[in-house]
Amino acid sequence: MLQSACRMHLEGIVSKRLDSPYRSGRSDLWTKAKCRTGHEVVIGGWSGSSTKVRSLIAGVYRGDHLVHVGRVGTGFNARNSTALLKRLNANVSGKSPFEGNNAPRKQADWTWVKPVLVVEMSLRVGLLQAQFARQRSKACAKTSQPRM
Repeated sequence: MLQSACRMHLEGIVSKRLDSPYRSGRSDLWTKAKCRTGHEVVIGGWSGSSTKVRSLIAGVYRGDHLVHVGRVGTGFNARNSTALLKRLNANVSGKSPFEGNNAPRKQADWTWVKPVLVVEMSLRVGLLQAQFARQRSKACAKTSQPRM
């Protein structure tokens, strides 16, 4: 049923526990399953400060080159920003990891990072959210980087 809802480009479905009677209103008897489409991208930097993430600067690999694909500026809260900032600050680089004609130029509040962190971007009814997926080691970077 969820796959059908997703094929129809619906946000998702709401369902009730089979063994519970129907009662209107919000309760733990109801569950929501959402349709999400996701794509993994490499973090090449972030905008903000050393204590706050405004947006992530994202890219994907084309061959051996990291190509800029845009910025992700939503999905951050106090809890996940703290964990993400620890990893970002641990991988700060003085040089942009992006190559090619559309490589972004550094802005005043941007910080570059080594391209070892990957996030999954999910598109949900027009809203782009970044969720921290995992940190990848340099050892697996060549074979498992997000690619176009």
